[in-house]
Amino acid sequence: DPLFSIEKSAEIKEGIVNSLTRNFSILLIREKKNLNS
Repeated sequence: DPLFSIEKSAEIKEGIVNSLTRNFSILLIREKKNLNS
């Protein structure tokens, strides 16, 4: 089913974007803490 695989890859992309975003915000928070200390 081609539609299923499209949904699946969209889900995977969303997961990748979410984890990248999470990692990026963690990095930003660390940088802010470093600047403050």
